[in-house]
Amino acid sequence: MTRKDIEDRAKDALESGMALVVSITKAANEELAKRAPKIASSLDKPLNDAAKTFTDTMATIDKRTKEDRVSLLRAYRTFLESQRDYVEKKLRHLEGK
Repeated sequence: MTRKDIEDRAKDALESGMALVVSITKAANEELAKRAPKIASSLDKPLNDAAKTFTDTMATIDKRTKEDRVSLLRAYRTFLESQRDYVEKKLRHLEGK
């Protein structure tokens, strides 16, 4: 496999990841709109901003060397996991679990 093949695959993976984020954001907005229309409209901008931040971050990481990308992606994953854990904790508290 050539360097170009690897770069092409990495680019394809990044584009797929960005498309997934856009899709998830859209689905989250639609689900929120069904469940809580008034709240949904207030979260449109923050959710869209979060999706843009994610795609910008991934694009920035993709410009680095392979070694840097691995390190940055691991750090970013840890950051995202901590955000997910915080949301889970808030949900458990609100649901009385």
